[in-house]
Amino acid sequence: MDLSKPPRCRAVHCGFGFGHPELEGLEERFVLGVPKHFKAVVKVLQQDRDDRRRAAAAYVLAYGTSQKAIVRALIPAIKDSNSVVRNNAMRVLVDIQRASDKVIVPAQPLIEALHFPEVTDRNKAVYALAEIVKKNTSTYRTQILRGAGAVLLAMVSMKQPINRDGALLQLLTGLSGSDYGQDVAAWKHWMDGVLSGAKGGPRREVGSSGLQPR
Repeated sequence: MDLSKPPRCRAVHCGFGFGHPELEGLEERFVLGVPKHFKAVVKVLQQDRDDRRRAAAAYVLAYGTSQKAIVRALIPAIKDSNSVVRNNAMRVLVDIQRASDKVIVPAQPLIEALHFPEVTDRNKAVYALAEIVKKNTSTYRTQILRGAGAVLLAMVSMKQPINRDGALLQLLTGLSGSDYGQDVAAWKHWMDGVLSGAKGGPRREVGSSGLQPR
């Protein structure tokens, strides 16, 4: 299996693909089987007690034929008790939103995920929101900043690259039309201006995890 090449598969999200010799020919089972047993896979994702099975089900659902149905099934998994399940669900949502020409993934659950404890939660939520903003900036700008502006500011100055990689700046520049890099003060000045000019003025964030720049 050549990991230097991007994986290829027929699902809306492709993890590692079927390039390994032992996996060749197996994808057809998912292509044909998942649409037939979609509800059963959703039940595994939402009810199975085994974390690994729920995590696998999130990826398997990517072989569904209806993007809207996949989104509906995955949204509750953003709040799963297991971080791998949450990560897998948001990975699939990122690719679904990237492939759609309009906003198909609701922003609010992703905004809430920015307050979750794991770095993988925040990282994947940023990726998904960045894809939403590409499709529609003005509708979601105030919602995102009111719901998680402080978290985004904290992420800009965090030391872990995964917190402040290209997706974060892609989201912030997409929202603002400007690029202030890692200048937290500049981003805060811009955010304050947006929120003070929004109807009703700035509001207190809900569900803040108390993240601070480090």
